[in-house]
Amino acid sequence: MARPKTTKRRSPKKQDRISTFHQKMTIGFLVVSSILVLLIFYFTIAEVKIKIKPEASELNSTFTVELLPDVKTTLAGTNIVPSVIETGFEERSETISIEGGTPVPDVATGEVTIINNYSKNQPLVKTTRLLSPDGKLFRINKTITVPAGGQITVEAYADKPGKEFEIAPTRFTIPGLWEGLQKDIYAESIAPFTGGERLEKTITQDLIDQSAKDLAQKVTKTLEQTTNQQDNIKITIVDKDNITWTSDAQPGDIVESFTVTVKIPVTTITFALKDLESVAVNNLVTQTPPYQQFLSADLTTLQYKLKSVDINDKSATLEVSLQGKSASRLKKEDLDIKELKGKTYQELISYLENIPGISDVSVTFTPSWLKQVPSLQDHVYIEIVD
Repeated sequence: MARPKTTKRRSPKKQDRISTFHQKMTIGFLVVSSILVLLIFYFTIAEVKIKIKPEASELNSTFTVELLPDVKTTLAGTNIVPSVIETGFEERSETISIEGGTPVPDVATGEVTIINNYSKNQPLVKTTRLLSPDGKLFRINKTITVPAGGQITVEAYADKPGKEFEIAPTRFTIPGLWEGLQKDIYAESIAPFTGGERLEKTITQDLIDQSAKDLAQKVTKTLEQTTNQQDNIKITIVDKDNITWTSDAQPGDIVESFTVTVKIPVTTITFALKDLESVAVNNLVTQTPPYQQFLSADLTTLQYKLKSVDINDKSATLEVSLQGKSASRLKKEDLDIKELKGKTYQELISYLENIPGISDVSVTFTPSWLKQVPSLQDHVYIEIVD
């Protein structure tokens, strides 16, 4: 009879040792794998972005520009701008009121109400006399008929010129009527009579001349202001030595006002603003120092003034100035990335800010917990910004 097979079993202690060994191997493998993954992750995403702003400098350019009529467009590399130069006259008129004058007697006027308390209508012819209590004589200015028991208002005037006829409201008798009717038919005024004196205003040659000079000066001031018209610049030159004037009144005339007209010789110069800007920017670029690069022109600083004008040739010269900015000619290739390796954020900032020609630096570490510049040069990005 065959004996049954028996299976050898490991002892519990030996089996525990094997299990512990496997656990340690597994844990070690996981740790090494994690480290390798982290290193791969680190070398994959770790990067530094550096933005560098070159140091800017002020640019100033002052030059002359020729305004010529026989060119159609601005010539590249030249200070020539097309223009139109015309001559003519500007005429302006103004009515002048004469102030002051010499007081002279005049006829006072006013308004009266004729009252008829009689039983019949009363006709009164034009120039019917009215007598004030102090003996001053006035007359009505038109023929009227005052109805019985009624009244009519009419204008009246003094029989003689004089300020003494400017009387206060009063009651008038009508001396031309039968004496018995004068108590029933009479006149009253409710407002003072006025106009017993007027100022006689006489024109003099001095007044005409001064009025014309004042008008010419006012018009000249307006004309000489440079104006922009649909992107065109218009400069007006006034020939102040040849201004003439006329008047619709003559010295000795007695009037309240007169009109003076001035005739002003003018020359207008018109050119395109964009043409001048183009020439100005080009001058600014060409005057940028060779060790710097042109950045921008500030067109708000563009200034110009007329230096000379030739009426016969229809040409002119401007003096022009413009401001702008330039910066150091800095390229990212000028920086040695090897010198940046291993630097901390603050060390990197200090290093870059001490390089001549750099005005501002911005540095971003990715990931944010990154403490040093990675050793891989292709993970360091440099950008030059304006």
